[in-house]
Amino acid sequence: MWVLSGYREAAKQRAPSVVAIGNFDGVHRGHQAIIGRLVERARTLDCRALVYTFRPHPMHVLFPQRAPLLLTTYPQKASLLRQLGVDGVVEEPFTSTYASYSPEQFVQQVLIDALQTREVWIGPDFTFGRGGSATPEEMRRLGEPFFMDVCVVEAQYIEGIRASSTRVREACTQGDMPRSASLLGRLFELSGLVVHGDARGRTLGFPTANLEPWQGIRLASGVYACWASWGLGWHKAAVHVGLRPTFSDDAWRVEAHLLDVEADLYAKPLALAFVERLRAQQDFAGVDALIAQIKQDIQNTRTLLSPMTAPSQAPWLGG
Repeated sequence: MWVLSGYREAAKQRAPSVVAIGNFDGVHRGHQAIIGRLVERARTLDCRALVYTFRPHPMHVLFPQRAPLLLTTYPQKASLLRQLGVDGVVEEPFTSTYASYSPEQFVQQVLIDALQTREVWIGPDFTFGRGGSATPEEMRRLGEPFFMDVCVVEAQYIEGIRASSTRVREACTQGDMPRSASLLGRLFELSGLVVHGDARGRTLGFPTANLEPWQGIRLASGVYACWASWGLGWHKAAVHVGLRPTFSDDAWRVEAHLLDVEADLYAKPLALAFVERLRAQQDFAGVDALIAQIKQDIQNTRTLLSPMTAPSQAPWLGG
């Protein structure tokens, strides 16, 4: 699979395509329904299965004050899409100039001329063109002279909750990891390089691997039972997310204490798959109370994870 920067680069491939359009942040179960149909139809029509998406997220350009924090990095999103069987991802650089394209420009220049689109697959809320003025019906009308069809996949509901990036973000910021996993179809995952901390955990007797600062979605602060991987399977970990008020520390941290395994992970990629939030962040009266709680957190993590099998999902270690 390849990742191309924009429709002009994709035009050089000169091959017919079935195309899914959207942001696909998180690649949740709603997205998976669209991609599943995309790949199926592409194989039937002997076309490429392409995902046409945007970088950055359009809200970061159009309404930066309302732009969402992302669930996945762009390379991670491309990797998840590859696992679903797509042949390529076209990441359109989203600029104010691109945002000004009329519906006619978008269909003609992007879908017909560049991607040679036979079918478009989209979600129920999709709009396009300047100001999001055009609907799927308009796209179907504009594409009809070129024998391009437009297919809308209805919203997916999981236990009565719509699978959407917004609902996944809400679950994460509330620390409801079972709900996020239900909507994603996998455990929510953070990954990054392990960086040096201040060694406070080691001083307390509980060394931690500290992830580099993450610019995406912030989970509710607290302690989580997680699975951790650096490429050698999954291992149990108790993970603290947030500040450290006991030490008047105002830096946001993700710190993983590995259970039953020792590893020097400095400068190596580490993936953390979040199973459940064990407790909220607390301000302890002193170090002894903190140590006692950490011991309890570790025991609670062990109790929760021991009956479980390790995740089947492959860890994202690509940065």
